[in-house]
Parts: sequence; structure tokens; C-alpha cells
Amino acid sequence: MDQTQRELLREQEARTYARLASRVAALDHALESVQRQTYGKCQKCGAKIPRRRLKAVPGAAFCVACQEDLEQVTHKGRRG
Repeated sequence: MDQTQRELLREQEARTYARLASRVAALDHALESVQRQTYGKCQKCGAKIPRRRLKAVPGAAFCVACQEDLEQVTHKGRRG
């Protein structure tokens, strides 16, 4: 394996690790929300997060609309 391939592999592993660490943090937060009896409630607007979304993304902290708003703000910040 040459140097370039090793570097690409390390970068891929680092991205995978970061993604998994983020999921773990989201699930830890969700567990805390269960204990506080606030699980399934959007942290931004307070609306109930649909069960279907929570099944797909158990660590979801925001309803779809608020998540989309957050992502738009995040993407605008990256561009400019």
C-alpha cells in the first residue's frame, strides 16, 4: 500500500470515527431526555417529534422543520 492510499484510509477512518462519535453523543443526549421525560420533544420549538422520525433517527433532538432550518444556517455559514 503506498503513502497516498494510507493517507486516504486514515482520512476515511477519521470521518467514520467522527460520525460514530456524533451518533453516540446524540444517543447519550436522547437517553438523558428519556430520564428527564422530554424525549420526543423538539429542543427548538417544543413540538412533538413524530414517532416515525424517532424510529429512523433515535437521537433526533429537533423536529424536521427545525432540523432543516438548522441545516440551512449551517450550510450558509460554510459557504460564506
